[in-house]
Amino acid sequence: MEILYKHNKKAYENVKESFEKNDRTCIVHATGTGKSFIALQLILDYLKENPNHRICYITPLNGILEQTQEYIDALGLSHDIFKKVDFVTYSSLIRKSRRELESLKANMLILDEFHHIGAREWTAAVNKIIDSHPGIKVFGMSATSVRCRGKALEEDVAETFFEGNVASRYDLAQAMADGVLPALEYHAATSFLEEECRDLEEKIETGKATEEEKNEYRQILKEVRRQISTMQTEDTTDIVKKYIKEKGKYIYFCPKSGDTVESINAVQQNFLEMLPEEIKNNVETYMVHSSIRTFAENKRIRYNFLNNIDDNSHDVSNKLRIMFSVDMYN
Repeated sequence: MEILYKHNKKAYENVKESFEKNDRTCIVHATGTGKSFIALQLILDYLKENPNHRICYITPLNGILEQTQEYIDALGLSHDIFKKVDFVTYSSLIRKSRRELESLKANMLILDEFHHIGAREWTAAVNKIIDSHPGIKVFGMSATSVRCRGKALEEDVAETFFEGNVASRYDLAQAMADGVLPALEYHAATSFLEEECRDLEEKIETGKATEEEKNEYRQILKEVRRQISTMQTEDTTDIVKKYIKEKGKYIYFCPKSGDTVESINAVQQNFLEMLPEEIKNNVETYMVHSSIRTFAENKRIRYNFLNNIDDNSHDVSNKLRIMFSVDMYN
């Protein structure tokens, strides 16, 4: 069964060719270009050729597993085939004992968002599986191969783990140039920078630096604020009022620090207060969370959001719809 987009067919052929020479290979493709479909095509073809084998599909978040399962259902793929695929998260692997990892029945590993395995615990768990399964194939996919970019721990996982075996690269700029993804519009607001300045000011005043050092830091911060004041950016409220459409549909990615329903409610309220008056009373909100909501709850809420319905299955397509997301779908 052929399920690939046209632009991914060549990448998939490259993956198969790479596996003829190596046990490990990966692709680095921009988000939204169909990496998951390459993985699903690989599963279908591999298990057709090796019906007695099993595959372990590993992702960093349950939300990605949920989305992959929805692709399988939407494409009408045989559930009998996917009974031979174990879908797990990296974090669930590190909770397993060495014996459990070594006894895992897998002939192929699929590592989604593979740059995450640069993390020591996750790499160790994956390596225990590989070391105890001679000849196992490993396929990785991610929008970036670099972990901790710009920091002391920066690592190109495609080089260190996949030994430079990158079957295909397809970056965001090329995807937009090809029309595979739409050109993005970015709108920046100074409020975030001003919050950062306030945080820095508090650190200066409460820190253990000498008064002479504090005066030096104050002058630097004063210059930063001067430069911010000259930037040609809009206020957050202006951006919301200008670009949010009355019957539009949006995802609001919340900070990971939002670890309670109350904190997310505060974020929601803050956003709703920025809306034009004529919209405020015609809004449907949704909230998904990677840790304080169950897999089933997140799946139901995501389904409602995608299908423009509320909890009572009423049509809300004539409303402004906003899903507040914490550590999911980003």
